[in-house]
Amino acid sequence: VLLAWLLSFLFSIPILLLYEEKVIQGRTQCWIELEEQWQWQVYMSSVAILVFAIPTVIISACYAIIVATIWSKSSHIVVVNHAHKRAKVGLEKYRTPHLDHDHD
Repeated sequence: VLLAWLLSFLFSIPILLLYEEKVIQGRTQCWIELEEQWQWQVYMSSVAILVFAIPTVIISACYAIIVATIWSKSSHIVVVNHAHKRAKVGLEKYRTPHLDHDHD
């Protein structure tokens, strides 16, 4: 939990440094004032990577691990079910014959 808070604070530092309050049409708003075009490109690229690309990779990896785990566990279940069915078939020859009471 501490790591999550530290990372949140770390990623909030640019907001603390770059944003400034401006009154526009009588309302206070937060704006970023970057002088050069390359600064905007660096900022927007960083936001896109940190907010979209990295979380997408992490979530996709987690889903892949979940699917692989379920897939491998389900193959064990199928094998166990087949073994159980074979054991049942093998035991049927040891059962006592069924007596049919319909004959008079």
